Amino acid sequence: MKINIRYAQLSDYSQIESILKQVHEMHVMWRSDVYKMNDVILAKDRFLNYIAEDNCIVAEDDGVIVGMVYYFVKHVSTPVHVEKNILYIDTMAVHENYRGKGIGTAMFDHLREIAKCRDCVSFELSVNGKNEKAMKMYEKYGFGVKSLTLDMPLG
Repeated sequence: MKINIRYAQLSDYSQIESILKQVHEMHVMWRSDVYKMNDVILAKDRFLNYIAEDNCIVAEDDGVIVGMVYYFVKHVSTPVHVEKNILYIDTMAVHENYRGKGIGTAMFDHLREIAKCRDCVSFELSVNGKNEKAMKMYEKYGFGVKSLTLDMPLG
């Protein structure tokens, strides 16, 4: 398997949407009180914005999209925080047949170079509390807990 990481293109949309549906189904299964099924996970116009901003990368294996990441630079500047740029990973998805095969690590390695070019000092992301496999991969790569978001249904 030879993985190529590159910026997403319009022609990648249907493959990316298919992978996002796989991941979304897991979220619905874990938290049906938060997530619901939908025919479209990533609207095409939103995807076009990702492409225009060069904020979406894909991992491909022999021309087949097997993973994607959407990210953006978050500038922190408040009276009580150290001023810095953070590369925020908004969405990361890997095709179910390719999970556990180094795709996420390859995408993080590529993002590390993008982050340097954009003067970012760190990565940030959020993960579903039920997604233990993703959390293990993130921890293995070097992520640590910065904060936790807890919820309590009142119904």
